[in-house]
Amino acid sequence: HLPSFELIEKQWLPQQLGKDGGHLHVWSVGCSSGEEAWSLAMVLHRFFSGCWGKANFGISASDVSQAALATARAAVYPVERLTEIPLEYRADYIEMVSDTTFRPVELLHHRVGFVRVNLLQAGSAPLQRLNLIFCQNVLIYFSRERRLRLLDGLAGLLGPGGLLIIGSCDIGLWNHPALQRVAWPGTLAYLKN
Repeated sequence: HLPSFELIEKQWLPQQLGKDGGHLHVWSVGCSSGEEAWSLAMVLHRFFSGCWGKANFGISASDVSQAALATARAAVYPVERLTEIPLEYRADYIEMVSDTTFRPVELLHHRVGFVRVNLLQAGSAPLQRLNLIFCQNVLIYFSRERRLRLLDGLAGLLGPGGLLIIGSCDIGLWNHPALQRVAWPGTLAYLKN
């Protein structure tokens, strides 16, 4: 289980719930073949189910590749990938499609929407006042100067109390006047004031 998911589950969600009446809008940036978005859906659903009895969240997952998005929407993965999902999540959120493949259960499919978005035009995407932006291992594909501009743009899409998680390799020293760094081992994250 990635440290960034632990930050979401153990620290950020408990602090966030009172602020938005229990509804969260999440953006998974550069979702590739979808594993990250489905994992976020599992973490959020499990947390909400434990606290509220119902999950009230939506995840917009984007990528520039139509082929990756097709795989993400189909959400059928080889059984070897099961080892990446913690045991406590497998029973509730995974169903076997065949002896060699599995997929997330149907109840998660209503929570995640996949859309083609070019990160360079993300400022014009119809996303704003987001609660969580998960952007790991995407910015490495851009120059340092462009990374800084993209991060500033992402910061502007967060609502108050929103969390931005980026890959630890994505950027060295970056700060934004509206964000403060979150101390959590193995994670590079920022909270909107």
